[in-house]
Amino acid sequence: RAGQLLVRLRDADAKASLLEVTARAELAGIALKRAQTLAEKGEVAQADLDVATANAALARAAVARAEEAVRRTRIVAPFAGVLGLRLVSPGETVDPGTVLVRIEAAGTRAVDATVPESALASVSAQQAARVEIPALKLFGVAAHIAYVSPRVREESRTVDVRVVLDADVPAVRPGMSAELEIVTGHADADRKSTRLNSSHRT
Repeated sequence: RAGQLLVRLRDADAKASLLEVTARAELAGIALKRAQTLAEKGEVAQADLDVATANAALARAAVARAEEAVRRTRIVAPFAGVLGLRLVSPGETVDPGTVLVRIEAAGTRAVDATVPESALASVSAQQAARVEIPALKLFGVAAHIAYVSPRVREESRTVDVRVVLDADVPAVRPGMSAELEIVTGHADADRKSTRLNSSHRT
């Protein structure tokens, strides 16, 4: 589920750093209050009060950084989904950017495809579509266009589109091949459709 703890990184060093900077921040706060009291009596120069104020602010910033470091030792699910294989072992050292585990979103299923720029005038968001997934023997699954890229790919002269299935089909897995038909209009009682780039990825 969204927010569920997936991985806990070793946090001893981060917590120790937090304790250290918190103690320094407390001392800086005490020093600032003392300087303010003396300043009210005219017994300290304004420059010294400014330094104490800046030191207290720097100490609070250090605490905020340390708290964020501790928070980052707990990796939670950003959205609800299904976990794949864990790609690291307990005790293994990981660096920022290391993939620990992959999570596939649950619920909405979509097909990412491209259409030629010559067909761009016939394609728009919320337009009806039909999806076929031969591997599952699913044909004519109702869908609609959720996104049309504002940019044309220069190397292929195509435009990225995302088509979302109108109903949840749990059997559909990420990475499966699909065929896509985009409905471009109606004539009399017969529906016209255009098959664009027959092979895509869900």
